[in-house]
Amino acid sequence: MTKTVKEIVAEIKETLDKKGGLKHVYFVAIFPGLYLLQSEAKTFSATTYTSNEFVHATPKELDDRCVAVICSLKATAETVEAVKKANSIGAITIAMTGNMDTGMAKVGQYVVTYSNGDDQVYSDSNQANSLRIGFEGWDKYDKAMEAYKYIDEIVAEGKENCLAAAKEWADKEKDEPVFYVLASGPNYGVAYSMCCCHFMEMQW
Repeated sequence: MTKTVKEIVAEIKETLDKKGGLKHVYFVAIFPGLYLLQSEAKTFSATTYTSNEFVHATPKELDDRCVAVICSLKATAETVEAVKKANSIGAITIAMTGNMDTGMAKVGQYVVTYSNGDDQVYSDSNQANSLRIGFEGWDKYDKAMEAYKYIDEIVAEGKENCLAAAKEWADKEKDEPVFYVLASGPNYGVAYSMCCCHFMEMQW
């Protein structure tokens, strides 16, 4: 049976409380939860890594009081290796992936599947679920979960309102040799994926 994020975090908390509590959360190939925890967590810390960086420059602090949240839609080889590396050191792994048949799902101690593709439900996306993990135990948890009810409506309205302008911009700028993508705070991860995944990798 697939466990919910709430059930997963509760089980992890119970395990870690017996060992002295959570020490550190590593977000590998996923960003939004990082910004939340770095801003709000009081008793533990959080950092982010790319998959290969986590495998080949593994932090010495990583141990059985750490949680590694590792994300790959279709389970890229280096991200599967990141899960295996965290497992081998004794950390608790949460593999976020597109479905229960991927290589990520096969090696993660816990698995969170997320909505993706043309009919993506944004309130159940990888970014939304990354934040869900971070929201657990937060004093504003109920307020945050209430906000999830509005995400899909807001995104749909934004798409409708911006589509014409986006198409006009694309036609105008399509031959530009260089794009600069700027962002900060909680938008940094989205800008990174827009730049590296969408513009540099997918749109050619």
